[in-house]
Amino acid sequence: MASSSSPIATLVAPPSFTGVSKFASGLQQVLSRTVSIASLPLQSLEAGLTDLNDRQSALQGLDTTFLSLQLSLNSLQSALSSSVLSSSVS
Repeated sequence: MASSSSPIATLVAPPSFTGVSKFASGLQQVLSRTVSIASLPLQSLEAGLTDLNDRQSALQGLDTTFLSLQLSLNSLQSALSSSVLSSSVS
């Protein structure tokens, strides 16, 4: 009973692997969940950055408004000091 292949070649040859295992989908789920959990701090920081940018925009708007008010008051002060009229605030 002779066989065409030697028993040593059968033992040494690696098993064929198609690239898909019964654990592939489970591993993919674990990796996806791990990445989602790991990205939570980044998402929190991005939300905080958005909040800070919104606050910065609001403060810049206030700065512009107060600058306009200051210029208006300076103009009013100049008009009052150049005329006979005087004003007082109490």
